[in-house]
Amino acid sequence: MLNEIQALLDQGELLKILIVLLLCYAISTVLISFFGKESKTFLLFLKQSFFSYQSLCIALSIPSLMAMCSFLYGYGDYAWFVFGICFLFLILGWIDCYKLAVPDILNFSLLFYVFFGLYFLDLLSYGHFISSFSLVGAFALLRMLGGFVFAKEIMGEADLIVMGSIGALFSFVYGCYVVVASSFLAILYILILSAFNYKNKTISFSQIKIPFICFLFLGFILGLIYEKYPIFGVLNV
Repeated sequence: MLNEIQALLDQGELLKILIVLLLCYAISTVLISFFGKESKTFLLFLKQSFFSYQSLCIALSIPSLMAMCSFLYGYGDYAWFVFGICFLFLILGWIDCYKLAVPDILNFSLLFYVFFGLYFLDLLSYGHFISSFSLVGAFALLRMLGGFVFAKEIMGEADLIVMGSIGALFSFVYGCYVVVASSFLAILYILILSAFNYKNKTISFSQIKIPFICFLFLGFILGLIYEKYPIFGVLNV
């Protein structure tokens, strides 16, 4: 690892990485503030973008995601490709936290980015399309069934598009594992939220709304790590 860092220093690559990460930070925090918050003045918009808890978290997240991708895949084109997915995922997750909805332009940007990235890396195959659309179709049917049983929407359309992005990168079965892991994280969050925020109150779980894309992002990160380091055994996919 130290040898790789020294090689990057010798090539002047670290300066390029720093510039790209700074641009990613600026773009992400501006997009999150623009789509996720309502700023009445330009000064308030700048404050929310660059001088807030949000900006601090993003400033820590961006280099952490790049470091994770480089650690998992080695510094190279594929690491940058996966970092790009995480970067867009991070933006969607933050916006979903604020609005419980995400703009279609960013959601489809993630989906198209995955396919075009795989194409330019010469990794794209029919299997990626089949896996992506199969995952969307499977959970779309589950969404319809849940809506019929519980008489309410249990999953947003934006969540399905994000699942399509996950399915495009992973296989269909592994993508299902990622979504199930994300669901368990969401259920855990609901239980903790209920225990502390709704103590001694009567409330139905169906009344609690959560930013599910955030949990899909966390599940995606776990999926990336587990794919490289299957500590509980290799999944049958």
